[in-house]
Amino acid sequence: MSWLTDFAEYLEDQGAGTVGTNLFVNRLPDSPAVAAAVYDAGGDPSPHGVDVPWYEHQAEIRVRAASFAAAQTAADTYLNKIDHKQNITMNGSTVVHWIRPVTAPAFLEYDKERRAVFLIRVIMHVQRSELYTA
Repeated sequence: MSWLTDFAEYLEDQGAGTVGTNLFVNRLPDSPAVAAAVYDAGGDPSPHGVDVPWYEHQAEIRVRAASFAAAQTAADTYLNKIDHKQNITMNGSTVVHWIRPVTAPAFLEYDKERRAVFLIRVIMHVQRSELYTA
């Protein structure tokens, strides 16, 4: 398991989607038409030195829907699920000190089927553990 998979499962637990059905990790397949994906967007493994007990991970959430308005509404729903959450245990073991959006939902593109895709970037402070890698 990785922190990113745990993040996707956390979003599922919050009612944002179902992992493997309409919520994906590191890919946004062509179907279903309404879907979202979480991506590893880097981060800083030692944000304030090696003695700090967390990693700073960055993630992107990409949300797709048939229209601009529907995708924007769906992206706002995802934002509300994660906006400034603190002291969360994801999947029973990944401890997140906090999640903070870096951007509000922003239009990214229309895909090849002319469906709108919105993007949210977030920073997460995840407790250090050798069991979880990006």
